Amino acid sequence: VLKSTWKRNEMILGTLDNSSDINIQIFNNSDKVWTPLLEVATDTLPNGQRSFDIAYEDLSGDALIVYDNSSSNDSFVQYTTWNGSRFSQFDNITQVDAAFTDAKGAIPFVLLFPQLKTDNIMLMFTNNTPSDNGSGLFAVPWTGSSFNMAHALVLTNDSFSVKKQGFAFAWEGLSGDGAAFYGDHSTGSRGMFMRTYNLTTGWGEKQQIASFVSTIT
Repeated sequence: VLKSTWKRNEMILGTLDNSSDINIQIFNNSDKVWTPLLEVATDTLPNGQRSFDIAYEDLSGDALIVYDNSSSNDSFVQYTTWNGSRFSQFDNITQVDAAFTDAKGAIPFVLLFPQLKTDNIMLMFTNNTPSDNGSGLFAVPWTGSSFNMAHALVLTNDSFSVKKQGFAFAWEGLSGDGAAFYGDHSTGSRGMFMRTYNLTTGWGEKQQIASFVSTIT
């Protein structure tokens, strides 16, 4: 993963190596210097899955880095921020299931979706429970200073997103609203779904876009 900001001559590189380590480095193009490697995880999921992502806040130029720091079935996703000179203290987000109790599982996919002209970023990630055939899909917005857990949502407990991504999010340019799109493998509702998101009121109702027999990748 390679991301840049218009606020500075800077790029952040994130790599997943064959030892399941997640490594972060900053390149300062003004000085032509890479920072020393920061290893944020040493035991994440391998084999084509990507359990981390990086996004810059559009206004501040601060970066948000979210990652799974363990391939075991724990309840946490970890994150840190970068303000152009230093990383913040590492912190955790607790996974919850559809009943809003702690959920456990390694994280196959993490994606961050920044909103232009704001410091808002939507985080979406999956875990690998209940099985290799389906997974929980979670969404929670970042406000520029913290995650808004009051707007955290379990989109489904049975997505198609264990070995392939199977979900996306986008922000509308004028209204500032967003929408999540994802596959749902649940019994009786197999297909493609969406939910709208508003920064004030939160998530809209689940809407089915199409029904499918095959999986959505």
